[in-house]
Amino acid sequence: MKVLVIHAEEFSSRVTEKAVKEAEEAVEQQVSVKNALVVFISVEEGDLSGVDQISVKFVDDVKALVGRLRPSSVVLYPYAHLSRNLARPEEALGVLGVLETRTREAIKEASILRLPFGWYKQFTINCYGHPLSELSREYRPEVLPAVRGGTSECYVMSKEGDLTAVSPSREYPRGLESVLRSCMCLSEGVLDEWRPDEGVNDLFKKFSFRLVKDGSGIRLYRLGQGVCIDEALVNLSELILRRAGGVSNLHGLKAVTCGYAAEASSEGDSICFIDGKGLKYCVSSDVALNHVEMAGELSIAGENRSYYLYEVAAVVKAARASDFRSSLSSVRKPQLTAFLKKAEESIPLMLELTEHILNVLDALELREHLIPVIRVSLRRYNEGLWEPVGRALGKAFNEVVIVVGGEGPWELSVELYYIDSRNTATLVTRTSMSMDIEDSVVRSRYAAVLSSELAGPSEVLMYALIDRALRLETSGKTPYLPVFTMPTQVRIIPLNRELITYANQVAERLTRIGVRVNVDCREVSLGRRIRDAGVEWIPYIVVVGERERETNTVNVRERRTGIQRSMTVEEFADFLEYQLKQLVNQPLTSPQGM
Repeated sequence: MKVLVIHAEEFSSRVTEKAVKEAEEAVEQQVSVKNALVVFISVEEGDLSGVDQISVKFVDDVKALVGRLRPSSVVLYPYAHLSRNLARPEEALGVLGVLETRTREAIKEASILRLPFGWYKQFTINCYGHPLSELSREYRPEVLPAVRGGTSECYVMSKEGDLTAVSPSREYPRGLESVLRSCMCLSEGVLDEWRPDEGVNDLFKKFSFRLVKDGSGIRLYRLGQGVCIDEALVNLSELILRRAGGVSNLHGLKAVTCGYAAEASSEGDSICFIDGKGLKYCVSSDVALNHVEMAGELSIAGENRSYYLYEVAAVVKAARASDFRSSLSSVRKPQLTAFLKKAEESIPLMLELTEHILNVLDALELREHLIPVIRVSLRRYNEGLWEPVGRALGKAFNEVVIVVGGEGPWELSVELYYIDSRNTATLVTRTSMSMDIEDSVVRSRYAAVLSSELAGPSEVLMYALIDRALRLETSGKTPYLPVFTMPTQVRIIPLNRELITYANQVAERLTRIGVRVNVDCREVSLGRRIRDAGVEWIPYIVVVGERERETNTVNVRERRTGIQRSMTVEEFADFLEYQLKQLVNQPLTSPQGM
């Protein structure tokens, strides 16, 4: 797109006759203004495909000129005589419409006028004589930066899709800088040893978790109530599979069903599979599981089709103490692996899984503290394989980090980093795919392999949720954890011993729908019992008295909002059932439960 800008003391124009049959309706037949910034615009072929990038730069330039020149009007004048490579009329109209809309949204200091497209026009212009009164500009969709072979380059992609090379001379927000250092995009990496915030450590202890440092790194021990939270978080990965897979298939793929699976199951369920009838849920202790070798066996034993499998493995690793996840010497990690017969299946599957993962993290209220990273091989970068993923993430985040090149078995990966209260980036989850399979036997049978950590290790999610709660507490707000993660979700407090029977009846009703509830009938004051429930972060505190028993109601206070209200027992049960269904915490056992 080519532009000529003239700051005019006076400008007038009137339409005479149509120049093209696609000319738009000329609502304004004649325009006459003073002190106007007249912008003559020639839309060129290909501009419509890059209109988002072009419009951002165009509006920024016009807004800057308005700020300096103080015109009373901005006139957008479609003008075909600046270029020989003009866009088709329908494309030009599309670009002009976007430019007009975004200019009106961004500039309030001057009136915005757009003259009709597709007409011959007669105009008179009297140009000021200052240095900025005549300017020309050229706007083109940004071409991908070139990356040299054998090097690794890093970019930050804006919401508008612009790529800016990472440079140590630039300043970045602290969270983004932490991600760039974690990905080695800046010259010096993350050198500091990760240490838990004192407040985070206290909250770990509060919910019966312990961070213990040994010779190989930090271990997160689960004690008592903590196990309940851990299981609930692991089950989120199964929820993602359910949402992505419908009743029996995951994005049209067939599940693993062969003798290899039966043999593994007979040895203690060391491998977890999803078959056509539902999920066989188990925990793997085989941390040396070789998926490529397994794929070879599956392709020989099974049919000529795509497969996928799911497992939850206890992974023991060498710790690299630079962030929370890397400092752990063991994690309990969900893993989905898909062996695809058609390479074109990989990107739609990656996009679908990423969408469901983001929806789950959004429901956990973690999304605003996430920064995505796309890692792509040089070959796939030049082919543009990453672009659909980049566009999708660009709609959801202000910045996306792009890392091009580097070594590794995966050709394209999407990583989501959580930025904690100390502005340290911790990897939550990774989804990767490769079309260049190293094993020759497997490569002859499969076109691509996709691997996803789904919701990520439960230890990392637990840390992120507790850190988010600490943010709330330090900002003076009431801290809380998601209801489905809490060991006790409802605490019922009867006003006196005569009401214990009614309190137990309410508890039994809630227990039937899967709510974790208990009754506090201690011989201490009502205020003490309510305070203790608050100290334990009980999501719902229910107080029952004589009036509640007579009317079959409950008085409920919700911790998250602080709202207190009275409702019938059935209304409260329906409310809780709806809340708990927002993030299902039950393992997937059969298609009937989907």
